[in-house]
Amino acid sequence: MSRSPGALLARVTLDDGEVWSEARRTARGFVIDWKRAARLRMARDGSGARLLPRRGAPKISVRVLRGIARALAGSLRGRESLHATGLVAPGGRAAVALLGESGAGKSTLAACLLRRGWRLLADDALPIEVRGKGVIARSGSGCLKLTATSHRGAGRLPAVFDPNFEKWILRRPAAAPRGVPLRAVVRLRRSRGGGVRFAVCGGSEAALLLHASFYNQILRSSAVLRRQFDLAAAAATRVPIWTMRYPDGFASLRRAAEGLECRLGA
Repeated sequence: MSRSPGALLARVTLDDGEVWSEARRTARGFVIDWKRAARLRMARDGSGARLLPRRGAPKISVRVLRGIARALAGSLRGRESLHATGLVAPGGRAAVALLGESGAGKSTLAACLLRRGWRLLADDALPIEVRGKGVIARSGSGCLKLTATSHRGAGRLPAVFDPNFEKWILRRPAAAPRGVPLRAVVRLRRSRGGGVRFAVCGGSEAALLLHASFYNQILRSSAVLRRQFDLAAAAATRVPIWTMRYPDGFASLRRAAEGLECRLGA
């Protein structure tokens, strides 16, 4: 008798119809299969997580997927991450989390900030936790993914091309701090003109924005959902949350970076 592949939770399909990844719930836990690179297996509580690389998978792909695996397993074990790029301002005393939909420019702006002396804390999955009256951002995946266009526009920082993700991967050159106070959460939005503008996001809107921005949106039990709601509500009262609109195009990156630094006092 053949073993059931499990209940399908999510599937990502490329433009040509190729299945790029699948997530399934099985009798023993969860399986996430990145068809070109690796398969992740873990129990429903996140324990026993194992990433099994496929033969011939690029090492850089496996490195990126290990960061994803840690974030997903961590969520099931009580350690939540925002789907954000985290950076540490010059001086190392404060961090910022960049949120935004695909194409909003998180990675591109992050690369620009790195050229200005910032340090990468995490890309894609930024671990956070409430501590006292503040929020601590912790080190996550040290691989910043850039499209070919963003790589050129950000000044061609040293990077390795990943044929699986079809992006340039900028690896963190040095160990990041273990934990840094989160100074602000910034939702990025492009505009067709004008300067760099900030708007405060507060109250229930801020909490809902954070809840919608947790990295684990698929492998969520009722307990995980409740924990994410509680964390979002607590973080929204402790950290300022802004929407930053800035002009589209690489020529505006320097102005966007300067506007963010001015707002943060970095």
